[in-house]
Amino acid sequence: MDGHVGPTVARRSKTRASTTTFGTVGTVNRRDAIILRAAAAWTLFIWAVRIRNILGDETRATSFKVVHTILALVSVAFAAALWRVASRNRQRARDRVDTSS
Repeated sequence: MDGHVGPTVARRSKTRASTTTFGTVGTVNRRDAIILRAAAAWTLFIWAVRIRNILGDETRATSFKVVHTILALVSVAFAAALWRVASRNRQRARDRVDTSS
């Protein structure tokens, strides 16, 4: 046994082929990282505006406000995770370039 948990899969990409374990992802290129960060920022902006409008609306029931606030928190948590994945993955890519030079 080589210490991996789970099945091993051969992954192919345009730049390299590698063998990884499920749950491990190859590097994200710069363009894709920008797209992930833009999606995270857009999600944060949309939900901030939406929640401000919902909480300020006196015609909405408290249950509506609670449900949408929870939805906003979940969406913002996913946005933060997207940002973190893009940042961490780009940092790993930069570290690989620095160590290979």
